[in-house]
Amino acid sequence: MTASNNRKRAAVMRLIRKGLLTPDEAAGLTSTPKDLVEYWALREGIDIATTRAIYLLKIWRSELIEEQQDSARPRKKMNAERRPQSEAQRS
Repeated sequence: MTASNNRKRAAVMRLIRKGLLTPDEAAGLTSTPKDLVEYWALREGIDIATTRAIYLLKIWRSELIEEQQDSARPRKKMNAERRPQSEAQRS
């Protein structure tokens, strides 16, 4: 493995550790077999499935919070032309 490949592997392992990549995605980025990526993760003590699940759960929770905040904000009524009602009345 050349230095370039070592850097690729290190970068991919950082992304896997954060839950941002699946083994298939990591294999594609590094042009290596998925089994090798899984071996790297195992050797570094990374449980890919759990790490990914935790990341997705955090994203899911933040989306729910954002949706809750959006639904709490008052919205302007829109007419058929999708303009705020106040603009439609001026026309």
